[in-house]
Amino acid sequence: MSLEQSADTTVRTNEGVSAAFVAWLKPARSQRLLVAFSGYVACAIVFFPETYAHFWTAKVHHLATAFSFAILVVVFVSVIRTPASPWSSFRAYVRRRGLVVFAAFGALVFGLSAFSTIKVNIPNVVPFYADGYIAGLERTILGVDAWRLAHAIVPDRVAGVVDFIYSKFWFVGLICCYAFAAVIEEGARFKRFMWTALAIYAGLGSILALVFSCVGPIFYDDFYAGNRFAELTDALQANPGIVYISQYADFLLWSYRENQPQLGSGISAMPSLHVAVAVLTAWFLTSHHRWLAVIGWVYATVIGVSSVYTGWHYLLDGVVSFLVVSAIWVGLSRYYGLPALPNRPPDS
Repeated sequence: MSLEQSADTTVRTNEGVSAAFVAWLKPARSQRLLVAFSGYVACAIVFFPETYAHFWTAKVHHLATAFSFAILVVVFVSVIRTPASPWSSFRAYVRRRGLVVFAAFGALVFGLSAFSTIKVNIPNVVPFYADGYIAGLERTILGVDAWRLAHAIVPDRVAGVVDFIYSKFWFVGLICCYAFAAVIEEGARFKRFMWTALAIYAGLGSILALVFSCVGPIFYDDFYAGNRFAELTDALQANPGIVYISQYADFLLWSYRENQPQLGSGISAMPSLHVAVAVLTAWFLTSHHRWLAVIGWVYATVIGVSSVYTGWHYLLDGVVSFLVVSAIWVGLSRYYGLPALPNRPPDS
């Protein structure tokens, strides 16, 4: 191929990518999604500009890593779908969806920066107050604190696995789910996923977290008088398999007391974002295949139980997340005319 031909191919590819992105933005539903997302980010910037700038600067370098992972996903999908000509499939995909995928990962950086900004400022807007009400309601319903039930169900010998899955693997699951959704979902399915993700971080992680400002069982005794959850803390510290919980708890307390916002900092329990994202992952997998649905809901259940076992959350935190995210997903599925469950195969 000559230099002129190569340049012409590049121009046509860029034109194709730009045209595809403009075509995606044309529908009013896409524009509403963009406006809602921009409004969320703008709120964080307007009210807490310095904190947002700090988090954006800290997170922006993750964009290259995340987008590189997305490229690997595109390559993987191209090989699976067209093993005879994966390179042609890859180039065609980049022309058709490349800019949309890049925008999705740019949105991830801007959105997570907004979420982190608002999260660390929750006690500055609404001082922590709701723990007594949530813990009391939970004990009234169950007759006992939920963490005791979780510790009775989960054997001590697997506590290290629970700690690892909740503290480390969850983030990997978040990135994988987002990357695959950004790559393989199109049209209404893509909008359904992005609207749900926005609702999780803006609606649950910011608005509801402000309304129900609380710290969770693991920090209860640090912020309120008494030693109501001292036995929980003792049980976690006594288990040699648990490594990350106490380290992260110390980090969060230090960040709060020293007013030093860092990546991953910010204390907020109600509702549980871990559970919310796991439920989104479960619904995403459910929309593709019944066997994937089994994997997704087992994963969501593990995250839900782990959130209580580790003391990060009350049981009600996860229940609220499950109900709200499921309602949003099912509601959006009906709005877009999509099945919330995978279609059954035809009878043989």
